[in-house]
Amino acid sequence: MVCIFIYMLKIYLYICQFIKKNNSPPLRRFALLSP
Repeated sequence: MVCIFIYMLKIYLYICQFIKKNNSPPLRRFALLSP
């Protein structure tokens, strides 16, 4: 279970970096919704 959580966290951080690189309006809106 802990391994799954770490894996999900890595994916979440990867998505956040992707959003920061590609500042398109829908992605920016998603970034604001996320903590």
